[in-house]
Amino acid sequence: GMRAVDVDNGTGLCFTVLADRAMDFGRVTFQGKNISFLSPCGYVAPQYYDNRRLEWLKSFTAGLLTTCGLDNIGMCCEDEGEELGVHGRISNMPAEQVSCRLEREADGTPAAVISGVVRHARIYKENLLLTREIRCRYGENVIAMRDKIENIGVNEAPLMRLYHFNLGYPLIDEDAEVLISSAGVMPKSDFAAKYAGEWDRLQAPTPGCEEMCYYHDMLCDEKGFAIAGAYQPKSGIGAVIRYDVSTLGHFVQWKMMAEGDYVLGLEPANAHIDGRDKARVDGTLKTIRPGETVESTFYIQMLSGENDLRTVREEIQAIRKRG
Repeated sequence: GMRAVDVDNGTGLCFTVLADRAMDFGRVTFQGKNISFLSPCGYVAPQYYDNRRLEWLKSFTAGLLTTCGLDNIGMCCEDEGEELGVHGRISNMPAEQVSCRLEREADGTPAAVISGVVRHARIYKENLLLTREIRCRYGENVIAMRDKIENIGVNEAPLMRLYHFNLGYPLIDEDAEVLISSAGVMPKSDFAAKYAGEWDRLQAPTPGCEEMCYYHDMLCDEKGFAIAGAYQPKSGIGAVIRYDVSTLGHFVQWKMMAEGDYVLGLEPANAHIDGRDKARVDGTLKTIRPGETVESTFYIQMLSGENDLRTVREEIQAIRKRG
C-alpha cells in the first residue's frame, strides 16, 4: 500500500526510495550484497502509524535511512503538556509533489533525480515543509541527498532532527571495520560503558544482547563534512556517509548486536536522544522561526576494494590532524 521508487545506477548500486515514508531509503544493495538493515516490521504503510509512546517501533522499517523528528527525537516524553512518541512522526508522513526523472548533468552524464515535499503540520501549531532531493549519477556509486526545511507558518516551532542511517548484514559482522571521524566518545548507558573501548568494533550476533549507544564528538574536513561508515574486508565493500555538520552538531552511534536484530546505526542529529523535554530543560532544543529555512547535505558512497577504504582512512586521519 505504498509508493516506492527503485533506482539502479548501472554499476552495482540499487536502492529504493519510499515516497510514502518521507522519501526515506528502504533496501539498498551494492554489487548484489545487502547494505541496509530491514527490521522484522518490513515495509509498513503510513496509515498504520501509532504515535503513542513506543508504538513507533511497530512501524520502524529502518532501511538505509529513517528520518526522525521533527517534533521529537529519541525517547518518548511529555513536553509542555504534549505527549510525544519515540523519534517523532516525520518518517510516517507521505510526500507530496513526488517527481522521478532523468536529467543530463553539465558533463552529459545522466542522473536519476527523485524529489518530494513532506508536510509536518497541524492546526494551531507547527507548519513545516521538508523538501528532499535525491540524486544518483549513472556509473557513480554515490547518492547525494539534500534536505530543506522551511517554517511556512506563523509560529516558532521546535525543530528536532535525526538521520537514522542503518547498516546491516552482510556488510556488518564481527569482521567489519567501523569508520567515524570523531575525536571522543561518550557512552549513553552503563551497559554501553562496559564496551566503550570497543565502539569501533562489532561482535557476532549475541542472544539477548542490549543495545549500546555512544555520543561522538565529530570532527569535519575543511568543507565542513564529517564521515561515518563501515567496511567489510571479506567482500571488499563498504558504505560511508559524508554530511554537513553545520546544523547537525550531534552524532549517535547505535550498536545493536542482538541475534535477530543485528544493526549498526549511524545517526547525525541536532540534539541528544533523551527526548524533547530534556532538551528543553538543558537548553539544547533547537527551534525554527517563521520564514526560516534550514538545509543539510549528505553524500552516501559505496566503497569497492582496498583503494576506496585507504582513501577514507586517509580522509579521517587528515580530519583528526586538522582537529
